[in-house]
Amino acid sequence: MNSTAATLVWRRRLLELSQARVAELAGSTQATLSNLERGARDVRLSTLVEIVRALGMDLRVVPNELLPVIDDLIESVRSGGVDSGTGSGRPLYRLDDETVDVE
Repeated sequence: MNSTAATLVWRRRLLELSQARVAELAGSTQATLSNLERGARDVRLSTLVEIVRALGMDLRVVPNELLPVIDDLIESVRSGGVDSGTGSGRPLYRLDDETVDVE
């Protein structure tokens, strides 16, 4: 299973959603989602975007040099060390004892 598929499975399970429900929300089929999660076949980019959105996520293209940082953040969320959007854990970032004025 590739890292994209593993992330989709992790998020779906975190949200306690079935493949059928995610597929329904994405306007796809359970079979398509199953194949994607298993890495059995490639899907269209538009289908992947809709599945990602159905899981409350976003699909981004990032520079390769940022991948280690992003991978670390994802792993921190998976392991429960960072706030995963469920209201627990610590934030993904914090300011160092400074107040920032936004105008």
